[in-house]
Amino acid sequence: AGAGDGGVGAGHKMTSTPRLPPEEFSYIGRPAETFEGRWAAIEKALSAIFGGAAFTLVDVGSNHGYFSLRAALCFPSVEVVGVEGSVGIGNGAVGASTRSVAHIAATSAIRTHLDWIGKLGLSNCFVAPEVWDFDYVLNLCKAGFRADAMLELSVVHHIDGICGAGYSRAGLGQVEGSLALIAGILRLADVHVLELPDRPWLEHLHDRFGSPRGIIDAAAALTGEAWDLEKLYSNEWLGTRELWLLRSRCPRRSAKTSFRSFFPLLLPCDDLEALADDGALGERADAGGDSPAVPGDAAFASQVLTG
Repeated sequence: AGAGDGGVGAGHKMTSTPRLPPEEFSYIGRPAETFEGRWAAIEKALSAIFGGAAFTLVDVGSNHGYFSLRAALCFPSVEVVGVEGSVGIGNGAVGASTRSVAHIAATSAIRTHLDWIGKLGLSNCFVAPEVWDFDYVLNLCKAGFRADAMLELSVVHHIDGICGAGYSRAGLGQVEGSLALIAGILRLADVHVLELPDRPWLEHLHDRFGSPRGIIDAAAALTGEAWDLEKLYSNEWLGTRELWLLRSRCPRRSAKTSFRSFFPLLLPCDDLEALADDGALGERADAGGDSPAVPGDAAFASQVLTG
């Protein structure tokens, strides 16, 4: 059965969760109904897949934390990490320019996320103030990172926008690099909810593959894994944006104890201010930086584009 066909697990708090005001989490005028509508589709899918079982979830580009918070509230057995790097217009672009953890952690989006973690008394929701780029994603793949589930909601094009140098180091053109980035992200979890923007964003991929589904099919094929795909939701905001559910047919879930060890810093933490004071948070917030891409990934990226 598809992910949208299942019931609610015993550990799922469908009716007892407080409402989060979408207007407090919105950015540049994104309508509240697109937050509530997307979450309803995501909640139904995750409930059908995981029920009341414990699972790990990464919300890539968590921004103000709406989806991370909703997941932590609705699924008491989940461990959620919202990754926010401030490389898009929703939370400024300080991460793209400085990659300073201290500067990223001080952004309004992360402060809002942390404020609500405190207000709601959540012990299963965290924020990782770090920048994901092409090198970072490939290094996570190489290190064996694998979450149970991952959200990528209108974020891939922002990551793609800072990956040009990484693509060049790997010997990849724009299309090959962008596709390899998405494939690399897919390799980081068993279940994905992926939302890609309409044109003009990722126009080079739209030109090559014709549609969000075509882009996703090509990236999924590049992973070397078999995936089941299902369209969950469609909404209008600066064009049409579709949510797609991807489920690996051969899940490889990491141990929960190893999941958090992949994140250099998780907030909230008691010593954040002290770390900021002594300069420890001034380091770059990306693991890739100027390091070379993982050997062999240029060939990995090109296989779906040849022939």
